[in-house]
Amino acid sequence: MVNERHLIPSLSSCFTRSKSLTPGSARSCNGHSIIRSMNPYLEKQLPLLGDLHKKLGLCQQDLDTDLEAINDAIKRAIDEAIGRRKEAVRKLEEDVEAARTEIRALRRALDPDHGQEVMDAEAVALPAVLGSLKAARDLLKQTYEDRVVVITDLHGQLSRLRDILGKAYPLPEDLLRRAGLFPCDSSPETDTAPQDVTTDRVSALKELINIGQLEKDRRSRQLQESFDELRFLHLELGLEPMDSLCQSRLLPASSSEEMARSHASALHRFITMCSPEEDQSDSTVLAEQPTGALMSWAKETVLLWQAEKKAREEQIQALYDQVEPIWHRLGFEQDDINAFVEEHCGLDQEVLQAYRDELSRVKILRQEKLASFIDAVRSEITGLWQSLHYGPQTCRYFEAFYEVDESEDALTVHEEEAQRLQSELNSKEGILQRVEEWADLRIQQQELEAKRNGPDRFNTRGGALLLEERTRKRIEKKMPLLEQELMQIIPPWENQHDMPFLFDDVRITDIIQDEMESRAAERNAKMRSRGGSSATPGRQTRTPAPSTASRTPGTALARKRDQPTPTPSMASAAAGMKRTRLGVSASSTLSSVNGSPVSKQHKLPPPHYMLPKPSTASQSRSTSTPMPLGQSSAINHRQNRSATNTTSSMLPKPVVTGLAKADGRRPRRQSFKPRQSVVQRPPQAGMRGHIWSNVPEDDVM
Repeated sequence: MVNERHLIPSLSSCFTRSKSLTPGSARSCNGHSIIRSMNPYLEKQLPLLGDLHKKLGLCQQDLDTDLEAINDAIKRAIDEAIGRRKEAVRKLEEDVEAARTEIRALRRALDPDHGQEVMDAEAVALPAVLGSLKAARDLLKQTYEDRVVVITDLHGQLSRLRDILGKAYPLPEDLLRRAGLFPCDSSPETDTAPQDVTTDRVSALKELINIGQLEKDRRSRQLQESFDELRFLHLELGLEPMDSLCQSRLLPASSSEEMARSHASALHRFITMCSPEEDQSDSTVLAEQPTGALMSWAKETVLLWQAEKKAREEQIQALYDQVEPIWHRLGFEQDDINAFVEEHCGLDQEVLQAYRDELSRVKILRQEKLASFIDAVRSEITGLWQSLHYGPQTCRYFEAFYEVDESEDALTVHEEEAQRLQSELNSKEGILQRVEEWADLRIQQQELEAKRNGPDRFNTRGGALLLEERTRKRIEKKMPLLEQELMQIIPPWENQHDMPFLFDDVRITDIIQDEMESRAAERNAKMRSRGGSSATPGRQTRTPAPSTASRTPGTALARKRDQPTPTPSMASAAAGMKRTRLGVSASSTLSSVNGSPVSKQHKLPPPHYMLPKPSTASQSRSTSTPMPLGQSSAINHRQNRSATNTTSSMLPKPVVTGLAKADGRRPRRQSFKPRQSVVQRPPQAGMRGHIWSNVPEDDVM
């Protein structure tokens, strides 16, 4: 039962419990103030309620019921107010926590240290905290959305690059892991949680794009080079348009006909963008993407076209190698030959057919002029003999040279011999230079010896004597080294080719061996002389050889020595080959070869000078002027070497075109021209002035 005395303390206790929940305001209103204001009101109204009950004749129970209802109503009003505020606080706290959670997620997505800490909810009112959190969240969200746009764009670039480069192109795993793409994912996250948009991920994506772009640029340059090469080869080979080549053997086979046509169309577009007159150093920019399939197709096509180019070059060069010697033997001028070559540049079928037609034409002309052709080949053989330092006896073993036979077989034999001699010259080229150097030193040594033993020795001035002494010391120092080198390189050559290394009918190793033995004997004699030996041999002097007109094969100086033979035809007469000292005239009074009289054979033709001119058989069979007897062959040898250099300077120089431009562009590529195969030899006097020049004409013939 609630009476008037218990109602006011109960209300006071309710306000006492709720005073801490009432926020402060400008007009302070707490639980005690409400109680103080309610007490007079209750003290005034509650007795009035009792009087009303009395007038109504109600019992005390009805009054207690009304008082209890008033008590419950007051409590309920207070509880409802408290409940509403609690709910508001709870919602604010939830919003604050949600904002904090979202901010933490955004900060993790952006950067762990991005943004500043938000004020504590216990320090300020919840609405203020929520407002601050929302402002910070909006700022982070804007930054996050900007990062998402950047990352989405970077993902798109990387995806396009990987489509071009292929999924198999390896990218660094650490960058893929940092970019969130490991192992194979290349698309951003699609769940509700914020995706990783940290600066580290952005930098990793940029590095991956940079790596992919560099690889793409490298492949683009390779594809550009391949297409430039294909463009040149297409023009050089004179191929049909790409539409007609789709089913040709000059394009690589493909499992997909559609892809093959697409690649051929790309090349066709590139070729058609370039006019034939366009400077090849200015490459047209390639618009195609360097996909793996296109690059593989371009590489295979380049290999096929280069193989076709090489095959046609070999065909044209083979035809040119057959035509060029016939041109020279027919007497064509070099300007006419150059004009024909310039007119027929390239590797198309028309050029190939032109060389075939020209070969057929000159073969007909050659058939009509066999005699002059044989004379021309003999001139070439003579020049090769001179270059190889063949002596008269070695030259005699090619018997067809001296026979009167103007048939196709004779021409074939001469051409084969010229080819054999050229091969021998190629194999001896490096050694011949050292042999000629050794011959020069030996001739200088003989000249110094002649001056020392000359009658006017004591009339020589001091400067000349000093020069002779310096020259003698230089020769004495260099000659043994050169001889040692020749003794090391000549025997392997002889073993490899199964023939002696002859120099004017003399085997070089025999001369060097004799010289070494002679010097050793002189040294031993000097040592015995210093030791007081009674028998003191004098200086050994070489007796000049008699004239070739009075010498016979039976003289003591013309000793015989068995040697390998340089040609198969020399095998039967190798035992009779004479060996003489260099600088001394060789015996050449053989009156016949294999029993045939010399008078029935052709005379030896003169050397072949420069480019062949139209000549007659009588001109090619004319003899060279013999060298006066007793004249040193060394002078002629050195003069011929200088004449060779002078003559080579008069030959036409190769035209240098397509030099690199100042701006760094590639030089212009030239069409194919066959290389010259016939060696043009300068005039030489009598086998480079060696013993062959000292042989009288009657003895040679």
